[in-house]
Amino acid sequence: MILDSVKARVLASVADGLSVPEAARANGLNPNQGRSAIWSLCRHLKVSADLEAIRADPKKYRDLAASIAKQARYELRSTLRDRLRGALHLRSDNELTPDYLSNLTPEMLLNAGVTGASLGEIQEWLVTNKQSLKRRPPDSPQHVTTIKRAIFLLDAFGFDVAKAQSQLRHLEDQEE
Repeated sequence: MILDSVKARVLASVADGLSVPEAARANGLNPNQGRSAIWSLCRHLKVSADLEAIRADPKKYRDLAASIAKQARYELRSTLRDRLRGALHLRSDNELTPDYLSNLTPEMLLNAGVTGASLGEIQEWLVTNKQSLKRRPPDSPQHVTTIKRAIFLLDAFGFDVAKAQSQLRHLEDQEE
């Protein structure tokens, strides 16, 4: 899935005069993905995706693309934004900001139905925006299992996980 922020960069590049294949390649996409990105973003913005329309009013499309690119929430996948909006009972994804999510703990998100993989994606997004989820030890066996799986995944890729395993053992010893 292509992030809306990437779609916005492709649209802005086309508005600046690049061909769709050039704009797509400049943003790490193939030409078909570039066309799809423009079409889906323009549909979301309720404007024409026709190249003639984009070239006829490049400022309008550049401004629309810039409005998407400057909003941090568009750096998350749209399906994750939708899932978070529902799980957190938000009125719109306008409320989905790094400041808001940084007030939540990983446990709160896991309890709301967010997967471990999505939790990692959210934390990555927050760190990119100079924030973090509130840190605290896991409060349930299911959360400990999620942490163990993350450690095993890192181990499978050859990362040194000794410190993480030691911290987890210490945490488990405290609970006994």
